[in-house]
Amino acid sequence: MKITPYLIGLLFILAIPKSNAQDVVRTTIPDTTSYWHKKNSIGLDFSQIAFINWSVGGNNSISGLLKGAFLRNYVKGNVKWKNELIVRYGVNKQEERELRKTDDAIQLNSTFGYRHDSISNWYHSAK
Repeated sequence: MKITPYLIGLLFILAIPKSNAQDVVRTTIPDTTSYWHKKNSIGLDFSQIAFINWSVGGNNSISGLLKGAFLRNYVKGNVKWKNELIVRYGVNKQEERELRKTDDAIQLNSTFGYRHDSISNWYHSAK
C-alpha cells in the first residue's frame, strides 16, 4: 500500500519533460524599404605582465583597451553613402606609477558617391 504513492510520484516526475508547451516561433518580417546596411563591432582587450625573480629589472603591469567600430552604409539606385565611426581608448597601470592613457582615437569617415548611369562602375564621390 505504501508503494502506490511512490509510483504516482515517480509517474509525475517522468511525465514532467513531456508536459512542456510548444516553443513559440517568432518570425520577423525583413524591412525591405530600408536601404541602410548596419554593422557594429565592440571589443575589450586585457593584458597583464608579471615578472618573478627578474634580476635585470622590469615592472609588472596591467592594461586594457576598449574599441568600437560602427558602420552605416546607404545604397539606393545610383547613390552610395558610406559612414564609419571608429573609437578606441586604452589605459595602462604599472607598479608604483599612476594610471596612464595609452591609446585614444576617434575617427569619423563619410563618403558620398553618385554615378550617372547603372552601366558604369565609376562614381563621383566626395569625402
